[in-house]
Amino acid sequence: MRYIVNFDSEKVENKVYDVVIIGSGIAGLYVALHINGNYRIAILCKRNLTDNNTSLAQGGVACSLNKEDSPSIHFNDTLEAGSRKNNPSAVKIFVEEARSNVLKLIDLGIEFDMDEKGELLSTGEGGHSRRRIIYSGGDSTGMNIHRGLLHAVQSLDNVTFFENTPVIDILTSQGRCYGVLAMKENSCFIVYARAVVVATGGCGNIYRNTTNTESSTCDGVAMARRCGCDIEDMEFVQFHPTALYSNRIKEKYGRFFLISEAVRGEGAVLRNSDGETFMYKYHEMKDLAPRDVVSRAIYNEMKKENSQNVFLDITHKSRHYLKNRFPSIFGICLEAGIDISKDMIPVVPVAHYMIGGMKTNFFGSTNVDYLFACGECADAGVHGANRLASNSLPESLVFSRRTAECINEAIEKRITEKKKMSFNENNDNNVVDWESIKNKIKNIMNDKVGIERNYKDLIFARDELYNIYKLVIRKDIGNVRKIEVKNMVSVALLIVESAINRSKSCGCHYRVG
Repeated sequence: MRYIVNFDSEKVENKVYDVVIIGSGIAGLYVALHINGNYRIAILCKRNLTDNNTSLAQGGVACSLNKEDSPSIHFNDTLEAGSRKNNPSAVKIFVEEARSNVLKLIDLGIEFDMDEKGELLSTGEGGHSRRRIIYSGGDSTGMNIHRGLLHAVQSLDNVTFFENTPVIDILTSQGRCYGVLAMKENSCFIVYARAVVVATGGCGNIYRNTTNTESSTCDGVAMARRCGCDIEDMEFVQFHPTALYSNRIKEKYGRFFLISEAVRGEGAVLRNSDGETFMYKYHEMKDLAPRDVVSRAIYNEMKKENSQNVFLDITHKSRHYLKNRFPSIFGICLEAGIDISKDMIPVVPVAHYMIGGMKTNFFGSTNVDYLFACGECADAGVHGANRLASNSLPESLVFSRRTAECINEAIEKRITEKKKMSFNENNDNNVVDWESIKNKIKNIMNDKVGIERNYKDLIFARDELYNIYKLVIRKDIGNVRKIEVKNMVSVALLIVESAINRSKSCGCHYRVG
């Protein structure tokens, strides 16, 4: 179906802006910060302004800032981690422009941790050959960056925020974008604009086990697909190797709590259920191997030992050091009854990051005129088949800024056109259990489209998901939770079909049959 609900533009409320940004994470805010001040901007987010994965990011920002490092070394590390499926031109832009954008954050007053000499502290993470990851508040990097950017954007006179205002669909005609169809308190309205930016984040919540927020249902990619936007590389879903294995914490927060890769960067080692280290068997970089390697290694150890988790051991560090270096992790683990200065941390790989998404050029443009994308929902080719740790935040900065620069020029001579549009399809009114369907999608993805994949499971997943798709797609519903389910099954099918089509293992897409 072209649109997910029935509507008539002449019968619903209309608003007019120059630029609409969907999402209030790092990508959406950084775009807004660089749009010309004479353009009126509307930022729409599904829930509140802090409900995004940016705020959850712990590790830091990967950027070559010291004399022992260089953009060319960072370039090679990124290609190596991505199984050299990256677009080299995109990676070159990324590593060369990361520094100026990180310095922009510092100019905005965002504080990164420094030593007693006033120099930026840095750490190592998986796949990096240099200690190039800078961080803020120990393990609160994403939260501090988001807080700083939000403050900067809220001070702009040309920006209006719409919280708890989910976007339902992107309005297009003949390959051109005219605005969005949004919802407030279960009533639809239209926001017309000269340009629309999709910055809606990832897809983690279509899996049963994930580090992502509950709102990460990949609505942006689903909407983009419906309006004819090219989508690519959806088989590459990255699983973070080390999420805290604690039912108490998962139930409290509605997701798995991430144990940052920086913990291993500061010397933690992985141990199996027998207390033995094992990463030396899988990669020369041992515990600091790229994420896809570590996740598969943990998965293999769990299968061999018939265990539900492995352990991360950083007990050789002092309690004082751990409380100061990893305050959030230390506190959450205490909630789970784990003192990481004395106890090993039970960890397990879970769905974390969507590498594929809306295909863009190096300025955020898609194949739909005046429709742009940046952040996790976009794919300019930087990450290849597996994202290098802590490349996501700086990648968002680099390409969001480029997106804004492109928009500033592209819409200069375009007027906001209130184009008449409508959609009306016959609907299936049979009652369905939406929560049960949502859980079924999550279980299928977790059990059949996980770290290891095989043809039989993928075909089963495709057929089951397609049956769900047929069941729900023609239901006209004005409820965001039900709309999320439609988007979830649409994106799940994209992932499965892409995984079937790529018969050989590559990066975080690992085929065993």
